[in-house]
Amino acid sequence: MDCTSKRASRPCPCRSWGASSAKPGWSLRGLAGPPPSGAGTARAKWCRARGATEGGRPRRGCEGSKWFQSHHVRLTGATGGFLGKVLLEKLLRSCSKVNSVDVLVRQKAGQTPQERVEEDLSERIDDDLVNITPKLIGDRPNTYIYIKALAEYVAQQEGAKLNVEIVRPSIVGASWKESFRGWIDNFNGPSGLFIVAGRGILGTRCTSNNALADLVPVDVVVNTRPTAAWYSGVNRPRNIMVYNFTMGSTNPFHWGKVEYHVISTFKRNPLEQAFRPPNVNLMSNHLLYHYWIAVSHKAPAFLYDIYLRMTGRSLRMIKTIIHLHKAMVFLKYFTSNSWVWHTDSVNMLMYQLNPEDKKTFSIDVGQLHWAEYIENYCMGTKKYILNVEMSGLPAARKHLNKLRNIRYGFNIILEILIRCMFIARSTCGEHFPDENFKLKHYGPSWVNIASAGEDTSSTHFFITTVKTAWLDTKHMVFGKVLEGVGLVIYRLAWHNTNEGEGGPGSVLRWSSAHT
Repeated sequence: MDCTSKRASRPCPCRSWGASSAKPGWSLRGLAGPPPSGAGTARAKWCRARGATEGGRPRRGCEGSKWFQSHHVRLTGATGGFLGKVLLEKLLRSCSKVNSVDVLVRQKAGQTPQERVEEDLSERIDDDLVNITPKLIGDRPNTYIYIKALAEYVAQQEGAKLNVEIVRPSIVGASWKESFRGWIDNFNGPSGLFIVAGRGILGTRCTSNNALADLVPVDVVVNTRPTAAWYSGVNRPRNIMVYNFTMGSTNPFHWGKVEYHVISTFKRNPLEQAFRPPNVNLMSNHLLYHYWIAVSHKAPAFLYDIYLRMTGRSLRMIKTIIHLHKAMVFLKYFTSNSWVWHTDSVNMLMYQLNPEDKKTFSIDVGQLHWAEYIENYCMGTKKYILNVEMSGLPAARKHLNKLRNIRYGFNIILEILIRCMFIARSTCGEHFPDENFKLKHYGPSWVNIASAGEDTSSTHFFITTVKTAWLDTKHMVFGKVLEGVGLVIYRLAWHNTNEGEGGPGSVLRWSSAHT
């Protein structure tokens, strides 16, 4: 508020802080009075608290951004006001070490505070932050891998004097033995893929059948942690031990086989509320993948959303398909490539354990039976993630049979439509408007047509040389030779024939004809 404004209905609070006697160059900090006189300790403390020198001028350099490290900032108008948005962005960018920024948000224009915050976070002012990501991660596929690399770098640089070991698992999946077979509690990694495959939501994936599916059970990875810590604590190795816990060189399996066992499991034990029968097509061709996503997924999802709109329900299927498609693109790097990691450290660790510890902290994955593990994994997603009990299995099987019948019926109708629209039919099929048997084989020079059989497109044309009444209801008469009939009949009737096949012995060709 301007201290001299006529709108002021009460004395400006600046006056109570001693603003009227403040010297030029001093900025108010919310405390009263000018600096203490002299050059004593009190004046020095006053200057440091206000970011000024004892000469009465503001400090230069980055003192402002450093000052915010020990202070909290509270903002209003940061979601609705133009100035507030820019101020918030400036604080986060230039004063990144600020202790905290508290933004007061209220309900406005029918939007809840949370909705206003989400809308503000989607503003284009944050585009420069998004553009930084490709420069930071470089050739790495995503930020998750980048952060893991940073963590290992910090451990190697700062943990030289510490007893540190690094355990690198590949794709962590459901438990193998402990504490329950197939236990899983999240949709991450292959868990979500198995569920959408079982429900028939996303049956096409951009994946190589022959790529290694480097899944490792979570309980075996957990057993590696205390075992590695025990070894480092007892032997105190000079260098940081790195344990690559993967399956590629020990017990390899491929994505094509994984999907086969997933579909087989969900066909025997279907999921409730399935969208289509379980089915997955793996393809490495990028163009074919996008084609089938559009035809086999987005189109049915769009039709289903139309049905939901007509029944007064919220639309969700097309959004789900788009979200899953983005997830498939994200995972393509890992499901289309194969890596073989050195597991010498893990093998060494396994041989260091005594027989009792090998049972308690089992890390031997060479004995894992993949078909059984994948089946337990799928049933674990059903039981522990979807919270579906086996008591509903009969209803799920009934629903799956219903979906199959709908699919078969749709395919039959589609085939009939294609036949009617695009496949030419023979004259022995349905009658064309100009097809009739009104004309008879009255005598020589009548022209008729006969097909090779029902539902065939192969036809033969005949010109009679005598009356052939027995063909009146078999061959369709459609014309008569009017000129040159003698020459035509003579050449046809008396031409030599091939006794073996019944056809003419040589080719007869007319150079011109008119109707």
